[in-house]
Amino acid sequence: MIIDDLCRLYDLKLESGDVPPMGWSREKIGWEFVIDSEGNLISTIPQSDGSHPYVIMFVPEHTAKTSGDKVFFLCDSAAIFLGIGTEKDVREHKLSCESHKVFLSESDDPAAKAVCKFFAREHDNEPAAAACGASPDALAVFKLLGDEGLVHERAAIRGMWDSGSDSWSGSTSKKEAGKGAVSSRVVQCSVTGTLSEPATLFPLLKGVPHANSSGASLVSFNCDAFCSYGKTKDDQAANSAMSAMAAFKAGSALRYLMADKDHYITLGIDRLLFWTDEEAASELNDIALFLKIDDNGAANASNEDQTLLDELHERLAAIKNGLSHGGIDASTRYYLMCVSPNIARLSVRFFETGTLGDFNRRFGQYLRDIDMVDASKQNSYLAPRSIRTYINQTAPLGKADNVPETLVAPTLRAMLRGDAFPYSLYFRLIERMRADKGYNSRNGKKCEAMHLRVPMLKACLLRWARLQHDETMERSLTVALNEDNDNRGYVLGRLFAALEKVQRDALGHNINATIRDRYIGSASTTPARVFPQLLKLAQHHISKAEYGGFAERAIESIMSKIDSAEGFPATLSLSEQGQFYIGYYQQKAAFWTKKDAMEEEN
Repeated sequence: MIIDDLCRLYDLKLESGDVPPMGWSREKIGWEFVIDSEGNLISTIPQSDGSHPYVIMFVPEHTAKTSGDKVFFLCDSAAIFLGIGTEKDVREHKLSCESHKVFLSESDDPAAKAVCKFFAREHDNEPAAAACGASPDALAVFKLLGDEGLVHERAAIRGMWDSGSDSWSGSTSKKEAGKGAVSSRVVQCSVTGTLSEPATLFPLLKGVPHANSSGASLVSFNCDAFCSYGKTKDDQAANSAMSAMAAFKAGSALRYLMADKDHYITLGIDRLLFWTDEEAASELNDIALFLKIDDNGAANASNEDQTLLDELHERLAAIKNGLSHGGIDASTRYYLMCVSPNIARLSVRFFETGTLGDFNRRFGQYLRDIDMVDASKQNSYLAPRSIRTYINQTAPLGKADNVPETLVAPTLRAMLRGDAFPYSLYFRLIERMRADKGYNSRNGKKCEAMHLRVPMLKACLLRWARLQHDETMERSLTVALNEDNDNRGYVLGRLFAALEKVQRDALGHNINATIRDRYIGSASTTPARVFPQLLKLAQHHISKAEYGGFAERAIESIMSKIDSAEGFPATLSLSEQGQFYIGYYQQKAAFWTKKDAMEEEN
């Protein structure tokens, strides 16, 4: 159960101090307001962690701002604390003054009295606005002059909040005003099974791309059609039967995962969250390695520490060959959850769990399926890439936001379960092959991307062949050139590579447009219309090329595999089109290894 697994993650991270205790939340703090014992504002100190204009700290819980005015205890925007900014800020400043004075009125703590005096004063707006500069919306906290810690960190204040946060009346919305009536009920929690105080709202997650700016919820009922057993959308707690504790734990765990880049990657508009039940660095790194190969340097060694890169390559090689590698407990469970924003709600695309032993076996199969010779380097193989890289190649202009929403989850599930990749992934890769050479997904610039597309085409065909028990196709799709592969598409791809090479040999590499630029799309779909013309053109190139004799023999060798009676086929099926590009790419790689032989011959 997803909520139950998130609650266990919360308990695990609470021990290490990575998530807040009940009634608290993890927020970005931009200001520290220093006040004296009389409530005078002495200074406003901007906060920074060195790379961001804020620091992360645990503060009294911030729930969602849905409707009406709402303020928070001892941590709110500088504009609300000072009564500057918009009309709403001024209105919420008055609410904050009243709420703090009521909540802290019976406390004898010096800091509590100082805060009450602060809110009892009328602050000069102009100096206050100038002190906050251009960021009055950043969150601020209080510090009593002479204290080392902050006001909300004092033991007396923490005790008051932990024991009486339900009495905080910092909202004017009807929903918040009726919170007490709902909280007086008891439900059997659907997560823990215990009789507990019910949750009124599941904690909202802020900052989720493409979701509502006020936050998105994993569990919500905003329409009667989503309810059952006579309940309505206003019966929040009764519909989900979830305790306040379980909702807080699951929501805090989700916020932690969403905020930590070591626990998620972005795929289009979807976000893939991952964690383990041990949270050891080595176990988590195995999952991150699969999801972020491109990011950790395995694919690009130029800017990385060589020792680290060697370790990464060793781990990849071990997983690929089905071998164990140091420090990994194969029985440790992993969790992968793919969520997609949908205005005010998060949709769970899929949730997958299993052991790291199973994960590494699936990962190893994936690495073997995408293994491919490198056509740009002699006697080399392509560095493994993450599934994200290949998915991004299905998007126009290489933009992650253009990735089809329905493509991400099925592709990830197929990898994790060892199933066949979705047909739509293969079809869209073929489409992009015919449409353009490729785009860099990071900067949007045109680039050569065939090496980012062909490996996944091969993986798709291999998995379909296994599913259909087609041993002939499975054996024929090799890592490097397979001259025994008689598939029509594969042979024609090889022929096209040979014709392109003889053109480059004759005219040099500074050609405005090669035959690939002009004809590869039509050659891979309707070869009978293109290849006769290309073969005639090749005769002129052979006579001019330095290694024309070798090129002519290579073309003749490939042509011998084409049925002379049938000739060039009128069309190629989608399966044969994929083989066409694989044959083209592998034949180009093979020409690297034959360079020395060509020089000897001539």
